[in-house]
Amino acid sequence: MKYLLVVLWILFDALELYSGALLRNNGYVGAVFEHVTITDPDTYHHTATREKAIKLMNQNLDIYDEQSKIASSRGAQIIVFPEYGLFGDGYDRNTILPFLETVPFPHSKHLNPCDDAIRYNMTKVLRRLSCIAKSYNIVVVAGMGAVSYCSDDEDSSCPSDNRYQHNTAVAFDVDGSLIGRYYKMNLFGNEKNTFNQGTLNKNNYGVFHTAFGSFGMIICYDMLFAEPSLQQIYDDGIKNIVFPTAWVNALPMLTAVTIQQAWAMAHGVNLLASNRHSPKEDITGSGIFMGVSGAAKYHHDMATSNSQLLINWVPAIKGDHRCCTNADRTSVSKETMVSPLKFTPQQEDTFYGIMDNDLYTFVLLEEEQDSISVCDGWLCCNISYTKHPGNYSTEVYALGVFNGFHTAFSKFYLQVCILMRCAEDDPSKCGSPVSTATTVFEKFSLSGNFDHGVHLFPMVLTNNVELPSLKRWDTIYPYDHIWSDDLSQPLVSAAIYGRWFERDPK
Repeated sequence: MKYLLVVLWILFDALELYSGALLRNNGYVGAVFEHVTITDPDTYHHTATREKAIKLMNQNLDIYDEQSKIASSRGAQIIVFPEYGLFGDGYDRNTILPFLETVPFPHSKHLNPCDDAIRYNMTKVLRRLSCIAKSYNIVVVAGMGAVSYCSDDEDSSCPSDNRYQHNTAVAFDVDGSLIGRYYKMNLFGNEKNTFNQGTLNKNNYGVFHTAFGSFGMIICYDMLFAEPSLQQIYDDGIKNIVFPTAWVNALPMLTAVTIQQAWAMAHGVNLLASNRHSPKEDITGSGIFMGVSGAAKYHHDMATSNSQLLINWVPAIKGDHRCCTNADRTSVSKETMVSPLKFTPQQEDTFYGIMDNDLYTFVLLEEEQDSISVCDGWLCCNISYTKHPGNYSTEVYALGVFNGFHTAFSKFYLQVCILMRCAEDDPSKCGSPVSTATTVFEKFSLSGNFDHGVHLFPMVLTNNVELPSLKRWDTIYPYDHIWSDDLSQPLVSAAIYGRWFERDPK
């Protein structure tokens, strides 16, 4: 009998290991929640008591609890909540302090706040998130604030107020154990007056492991920079990224869902993106993106004040899938995959426009069918196009180029080619935000002679901020060429957004 029990135990253990391997090989069910954060603007300017801060955060955690329960009941194995989802983002360095907690780095130790009420009595948020994960048997990823204290005697870099404050992402396994902690490395705008910048090291690498795969964590503005995502994806081979964000939309290229899809495609990774929902601040846009296959589900809503839960099966990505728009598209001919870098001469009637605080050079699309180019220094962009013969629109479109440093909020190097509708159909407003269109292009082909080493992000946006199906447009690695002969939807913009990380200031 004892021998039989041992055999059964071995068989059960082997089956469990096989099931785990099967999950890792096949994929998982992911969920993201676009959250309407409950805030108290009075706490932005007047330092709250810890009790008041906990009460506010618990109101948001009640919603996290409810959504985790729903997601788990629908089969989700991991759920992602947004950056600033627990308290909002209007604080300075002092008023934020009551909302911060000490967050230990997991290392290899088993840290389970839910199981250790005494040890984690002072970290109420950490413990609550841990218990949510454990209660519903789901991996929980969320944004929160962290603090760690220091002294000049022991740390020469210690801030003058003797504490480090970090915009932080945490991850909890299904048993409630803390498995991931990441401090945001690329701070945006006024965040620099509230938080300290995270640094890339063995304790801030942003990678955690689950029974169904390994994940990297990045937060919001990190998406536009090399660290830590390039190390996670290309050094460690991470194929799943979780992305808590509070992304403010900047039409057309830096609309949340547009850059999220383009980023996932360009890197060939799955992306679970959770944004806050606050249309009055232009904050919306979440989704589940499956590498070169694009959006499985996404949400962009500027019309209502409703939160949104997205759940979808996420297939495992094996190898480097950055070759073409769909992993199964092996029939694309070699001739089609070559970027058309023979440019027509640059038009002489160029003009300038401001987009996202950068000075673009534009040329108008004045014909129903044409091939035109425009250059900025050595970067030249070409568009060959045919508008649909049934068009009765008088909408104005332009081809734009930018090659240089973006300097608003941060300084980094861009190379961009974009076909876009001009706001109010006024050439003097080319580059201003626009989200609607009625003009259908029967076909178009956009390309640029980008420098080697520039990371390119392909994006197409149609009427009312919709992401058209990748069955309607094409691109191929290294994404210096996007084209369509079957879009059928009114085009707002088509762009190749390039980041030259090596040129960024060190």
